[in-house]
Amino acid sequence: MWFLKGIIMKTNILEHKLLLFSILLCLIVSFNGCSNDDDFYASIPDERFELALIKLGIDSDGLNGKVAKADIFEVTSLNIERAGITDLSGIEGFTSLTILYCGQNPITRLNLSQNKALKELYFSGTQITTLDLRKHPSLEYLYGEANPLINLDDGIYILKII
Repeated sequence: MWFLKGIIMKTNILEHKLLLFSILLCLIVSFNGCSNDDDFYASIPDERFELALIKLGIDSDGLNGKVAKADIFEVTSLNIERAGITDLSGIEGFTSLTILYCGQNPITRLNLSQNKALKELYFSGTQITTLDLRKHPSLEYLYGEANPLINLDDGIYILKII
């Protein structure tokens, strides 16, 4: 009988090892298929930009350096003038944006490469020196006085402002 006890113990140990291996394998497979945080959020490194989005009721999960793409997907108009914003990184996530007011902020660059629906851009009183609008065939109105803009590239003309 003692040998039966040993076989039963070995069988239980084997079953536990197999169970643990199965659990580990399931965890590896499920984590491997998980999406990156970038799939669900747009990074907003400028705290004042995120505070402006919170104040407008766009950012629903508070001050954390990111905004849910679900919150910004359908935003078509955004007025963030005079908010003290220095970095508009994350604006690329606003893919439905047609009107952007970002004037009177000390921003130096503006990446609008993913904002292809943009029709109106108001950027007066910024520190932007170069603006690339090659990917904006629907842009109808551009207003940007009182800033040091030097180069404006719309894909047809490269305007050098003196």
